[in-house]
Amino acid sequence: MNKNGAEDAVAVFVFKFASANFYYRPRFLADGGSAKKVSSEAEASSLPFFGRNMKTVEQKAAEIARLLEDGKGDDVVVINVSELNSWTDYFVIATITSSTQCQGLCRQVKEYGDENDLEIHLTHRKSPDGDDWNLIDLGSVVVHLMSKNARGFYELERLWHAGKYVDFHGIQNQ
Repeated sequence: MNKNGAEDAVAVFVFKFASANFYYRPRFLADGGSAKKVSSEAEASSLPFFGRNMKTVEQKAAEIARLLEDGKGDDVVVINVSELNSWTDYFVIATITSSTQCQGLCRQVKEYGDENDLEIHLTHRKSPDGDDWNLIDLGSVVVHLMSKNARGFYELERLWHAGKYVDFHGIQNQ
């Protein structure tokens, strides 16, 4: 408890350093804090104070992909692009069939982002009337909702061919 009677928040971080994951509790904790090397995200999530409801970015991308599939998005793919750029970790790409479907999926993805601590970064469009490609930038996950024509024209999967495809059906929810 702090001096105002409220409970202090506990911050916990998992970071990569030299191809190893570290679990880190900041030094301001009562016990002095500590860092522990772990070999997997599963091991890190089992550590005390890590938070059982914390999801990895990959899990969030997979959940968004399943949400798009449930909303009748076609040909949904998740691509890990974290090794190819510094501004995002995953692309989630889906084909949409109408502007109404696109609006509904955009709303659902934004609601998911709000519920799962993904900050929505505003994107500005040159022409607001285009419904061929809608991008939702959630920081570590970028969602592309594209018409069949736009997806065929821009070929994001070919452009980011060096990225690793993620089997989002095989990733478990927490």
